[in-house]
Amino acid sequence: QPSYSRLDDLARGEFHPLLVDLTTIDRGPVDRVIVTSGKHYYDLLSERSKAGLQNQPILRVEQLYPFPVHSLRDELARFPRLRTVVWAQEEAKNHGAWHLVRDQLEAALPPEASLTYAGRSPAAPSAVCNAQVHAAEQYNAVAGALGIMPG
Repeated sequence: QPSYSRLDDLARGEFHPLLVDLTTIDRGPVDRVIVTSGKHYYDLLSERSKAGLQNQPILRVEQLYPFPVHSLRDELARFPRLRTVVWAQEEAKNHGAWHLVRDQLEAALPPEASLTYAGRSPAAPSAVCNAQVHAAEQYNAVAGALGIMPG
């Protein structure tokens, strides 16, 4: 599982409210950036690798409040052809951080870029009670964020 921290990182490291994806080799042609939070990052990272989309950056917000709007704005400005910023979350639209961060994300956008949501549709329950339905919803949320057709 890639979502772990070494004890030395916790003892001697420092907290970063925004973690930048350093795997993107060439920022020039990038027109779409995914912003996410929490463990959903690892689902996106895994599927991105399977789909061969290494030039699809994924930025991780580690602190939702106060939101790191200036850091995000600076990072998004490093993509000269950026047109779409995707907020990706695994929760339903009305359960996750979307409503908390939407205005902050819009404030960080470059003038030419637009913001979209990728995740589960609004729902009354926080989770479905069927493992197969959950797996399908999870895959569709990840595929939607990456811009690939759900299969």
